[in-house]
Formats: sequence, structure tokens, C-alpha cells
Amino acid sequence: MKRICLLVLVTFSCASPLFSQENIRFKIPKNSDAVMDLVYAFSHDLKHDGITDGYMDDQIQGTYISLINPRQGDRSLDQYAVSKNIKSKEYLVQATWNIEALRLDDGYSQITVKLESALNNDNKERTAAQIKSTGQFEKELEEFLNSDATIIKDIYDVQDSTATADFSDSFITDYMMEEPPVKKTSANLSKLIKNGKTIPFPLNADYFTKKLKQTPTIHELETAVGEKYYSWNLDESIGLLYVKMKTGLEYYSFYTLDDSVITGLPFNLEMNYSSLEWCLQEFKGYLPQWVQVVGENDDTFLQIEFSTKDQFIHLEFFSETKNLKTVLIANKPLN
Repeated sequence: MKRICLLVLVTFSCASPLFSQENIRFKIPKNSDAVMDLVYAFSHDLKHDGITDGYMDDQIQGTYISLINPRQGDRSLDQYAVSKNIKSKEYLVQATWNIEALRLDDGYSQITVKLESALNNDNKERTAAQIKSTGQFEKELEEFLNSDATIIKDIYDVQDSTATADFSDSFITDYMMEEPPVKKTSANLSKLIKNGKTIPFPLNADYFTKKLKQTPTIHELETAVGEKYYSWNLDESIGLLYVKMKTGLEYYSFYTLDDSVITGLPFNLEMNYSSLEWCLQEFKGYLPQWVQVVGENDDTFLQIEFSTKDQFIHLEFFSETKNLKTVLIANKPLN
């Protein structure tokens, strides 16, 4: 059965309920499959549009939804989640909720919503113990999940692209029937990157050689430590570069060698697939900057730059397709 994605426009109440300190649970008169389709379709002005994978077992399905302030200095997120440190000037720029649907025997689903984590205005991560939900997000989600049960069931039961459904004026639908690209993983890449995490600094070439069990190609570079830097072909589709400069700057980068879509990169990026627009939304909480760069032989490419607590990330994109070509992570600013 082909999956149908819904783009839904809904107007919500802006009431401000009391702060919610614990998980919110409520029942919905729909099966868990239909509920999760609705969760993925949930529309919100502050919703982070990045792709979030779901998870499931025999009884429970779940996923995550993040809300983000639309611009630097904006405080729209305050009505949904706040820091418990009320004496500081801290406020949240991104907050993430976990939503789980438990299948019940009576055709209902029990929904559990929990505020999991957040990012503050200094780009520092905050755990659930340091933040609190106002309950407004949970209220809006519950209202949405309880809406138009018959229409949603009709949509969910569509078996092919030739079927039609009668939608109410409250819903705007967009059928996305394109076949997804063939994606592959690199066994050597998975030796270095686990669950989308970056590799912490400091590093050296021996670290990569031992992990990969592969001798690197050595290149000359006068300004590098030992006047050389290193590269490895992880497979026929993706390469790795490691450089340590005499200034103390060091970085590693993964780069494409063909047009294959490669998964398993830091931040769960996908080579030749993650787009410039998607990444600007995905890393919105880090206040990314993007520029057009003129490289060697007057080749141009697009680049996004942002930083986490202790790392500086540079993402390069092809000018024509605007898809990811290089992921570079450094311990200091490159410029």
C-alpha cells in the first residue's frame, strides 16, 4: 500500500493551560496506524519540517515532533515550553516532544505525549528535567487527533493512486506518490558514525586507520602538521578526508564520489539527497548561514555553516541540484 502524506491546515486555540509536569495521556477512537498517520500530518506554524523517523513494535508506535522559533530573538515557543531556570535570561528556541500510540483492544489508541528535550538561546541542549511544557502543544495535538475520524479513515484505506476520497474544506491534501530513491549504507562509514552522532575531537589519522583497518592515501600540505593530510575511500561512493593544521585547526569531511544516495552520515544526513532547503529547516535552531562559494577552476557550490557547543559544521551542496555533496566537521572556525 502506498503511503499518502497529508498537508493539513488547521486553526488552533491559543489558550494557555497550566504547566504540565508529567506525561499527558489520552484515548483516541482510532487504531494506532490511523493515529500515527495523523501525527505525521499534524500541521503547526512552529513545526520543524525535518524528516523524523518513527519506530514501532507489536503494540506501540511512536515518533518525535519539534517546534522551533521562526527567527532569531522570537519567543513564540514560550507558549508551548519554557526553561525551569526562571532567574536566567534563558529561553528555548527548539523543543521536542515524543508521541506514542498504544494499540488498545477496543479499537482505541492510548496516546502518550512527553516533552523530551530542548535547545536554548545559547544553542545548549536542555533535558526534560530542565524544561517544562505548558500543556498547549498537547492540547492542540489532542484536538487534531480527535478531528474528522471518518475522513481520515477513508484516506488511510485508499489502496492505490486511482482511488478518490471526498475531503472536507478543512483539509488540503497533497498526494506524494513519487518512488523514493534507492539508498545504501557504507559498512566503513558505519564503523565511524553511530546513530548520526559526530566524532569528538581531538583526533588523529591513526584513529581513522585503526577504525577502518585501511591505510590512507597521504597528500602533501605545507601548512598541515607533518606537512601532510590523509584520505580514505570508504567505498566506491563516499570518501573521507582528515586534516590537522599547525594552527590547531583540525577537521574531517565525508564527500561524495558518485551520485549514489548514502545514509548513515552525521546528523542522519544523506549524501546526494539531503537538500539545501531541508537542511536550513533541519538546523534552524542553530541559526545556520548559507553562502555561494567559488572554488578551484571557478566551480561554484552552496554552503551552510553552523556551530554546536564545540564543533563547527560546514555542509556543501551542488549548485544545480542543491543536494548534499560534502559534510565537514571542524574543532574551530575555518576562517
